[in-house]
Amino acid sequence: GQPHPSFSNMDERPELKELQERVRTVKWHALGIQLDIENSTLDGIAIQFANNVDDCRRTMFSTWLSTMPSQKCTRRELLQALRSRAVAENHMADEYQKSFQKRTHSVPEVDSSDTKSAMITLNVLRSKHAELCRLLNGSEPTLLSLTAELYAKGIIGMDIKIDVRNKGGFSGADILLTHIQMKIEQSPEHLDIVQKALENEQFLDEIVKKMKKQ
Repeated sequence: GQPHPSFSNMDERPELKELQERVRTVKWHALGIQLDIENSTLDGIAIQFANNVDDCRRTMFSTWLSTMPSQKCTRRELLQALRSRAVAENHMADEYQKSFQKRTHSVPEVDSSDTKSAMITLNVLRSKHAELCRLLNGSEPTLLSLTAELYAKGIIGMDIKIDVRNKGGFSGADILLTHIQMKIEQSPEHLDIVQKALENEQFLDEIVKKMKKQ
């Protein structure tokens, strides 16, 4: 069923994947305390993962999501905790909140610089589509590592990943790039992840430079 019009997605329970991607604070212990997780539980997590920040933070979030009653396990609660004096991750909280407000507007705001730069990148991806497919067709390792990275970052699903691997070459590249374009159209905030993934493949440097210049 559709949420009630007055229902804000700030009052929904966040996904673990989204927290891992968007709330990359090193102050996971302080944040856990603000989210009402027992100190002893947090100490146990720190020992278990030898204070590795990524693992500790992920486990703290997963504990929060699985043990808190749903009314205390919302994006709003998390934003308050991030903005608390003990954590003081105000900028991170603002960015996280913005990404959700963007998603709730079905019509992107034209003046948003994110949307503008996403449209530019989309146009480059479209106009250079065949060229990119040829580039990737000429380098199977680049195609596969780019696919793996975009899968890890949540831009493509397992089905697309398998499809790209099975088809390979020009058709595989065509599937991958078409899906990336769709993803950026749906949510401009994915643009950064896509650009970084392309930059990681030095092979595609020239294309990215063109994307940035336009």
